Amino acid sequence: MKKKLNRLKERLSVKIDDYSARLIEISEFIHKNPELGFKEYKSSKILIEELQKNDFIVEKNTAGLKTAFKAVGRGKEGGPAIAFLSEYDALPEIGHACGHNIIGTASLGAGIAIKSIIKELNGSVYVFGTPAEEGGGGKIKMLEKGAFEGIDTSLMMHPFNKTYTFLPSLAVKPIEFIFHGKAAHAAVSPEEGINALDAVVQTYNAINALRLHLPDDVRIHGIITDGGLAPNIISARAAVKYAVRTKNQSYLDELLDKVKACAKGAALATGATLEIKQSRTGYEALKNNIPIENAIKENLKLLSIDETPPRTETGGMGSMDMGNISRIMPAAHPFLAICDDFVLHTDQFRKAAISKKGHDMMLKAAKLLAYTAVDLFIDNELFEKAKQNFKK
Repeated sequence: MKKKLNRLKERLSVKIDDYSARLIEISEFIHKNPELGFKEYKSSKILIEELQKNDFIVEKNTAGLKTAFKAVGRGKEGGPAIAFLSEYDALPEIGHACGHNIIGTASLGAGIAIKSIIKELNGSVYVFGTPAEEGGGGKIKMLEKGAFEGIDTSLMMHPFNKTYTFLPSLAVKPIEFIFHGKAAHAAVSPEEGINALDAVVQTYNAINALRLHLPDDVRIHGIITDGGLAPNIISARAAVKYAVRTKNQSYLDELLDKVKACAKGAALATGATLEIKQSRTGYEALKNNIPIENAIKENLKLLSIDETPPRTETGGMGSMDMGNISRIMPAAHPFLAICDDFVLHTDQFRKAAISKKGHDMMLKAAKLLAYTAVDLFIDNELFEKAKQNFKK
């Protein structure tokens, strides 16, 4: 079996090398045309067209989302359904400073490579276009509409400044506190008013004080979105939005209750009325899959990519809707270094995502994903171990 896998991986490598110029061209196009979540019309279009050129059957507007898609290439009967997930939304103002042009194109390249040999494999290969990862939760909306039904395993990658087979993510839920007070002239009759902005400020300060008593992995950060109309009017309405994060999925609800208590206390102290807006679902913490990660480790070696030593920090990193996918099926989300020092969501990282090193790692990422998928297609024992590990 090992010889067969090595031969198939050599063919996958050649396919991606032959396709490299076009993949770089697509990555550059997405990078130069940054689009916000659920508005990635140009990016999704170029990915869809390339999949169609490679004889994928493509469903557009998946789950009712205009920039989502599902593409499939079918092999022989039986075997797993393995999906590569593409992301391609950008950030406001700073464009592809999270490198989603690399994510989208690496999954495209992996899908095209596997499609070139799928008739020799038992199973099917899928490429999903998943919009609005940056806060919109496109994958969650697709999950809710059943878009991933029948998929056995999902794979994707993320560019970073280090290389890891797995990196913890933080479960997150957004929450908004809206305070309703009573307007009055701030100089003539302030005693007649109820200051909603005071309630926001007290909430902000209370949450700042709360941080001292929370686990190290917790992150709570927010912005004041409404402070009132004018300095001479007691604010009748004020609002603040927070993202509440923790690596411990089971602790998230308790953490949210603590944050809500800060706002309720502020409302009681000021006399304002509190309105809480909270989404039903948030981003869940990424669940790792050790058998798939071990396969990724071996494939990193084949590609001469050095893995960064494991992190010792307790704080994890950001949050991602891939976490929700990992809670319903075996999944992997390796991180690959496209630079040495720059961090995500900076202008420096945006430039790295279009650099020569960025292009080179995008092509290696396509190979890494394709190699790992073919391991799962061919090695039944690995596939079963991945399913068993997921159930733990």
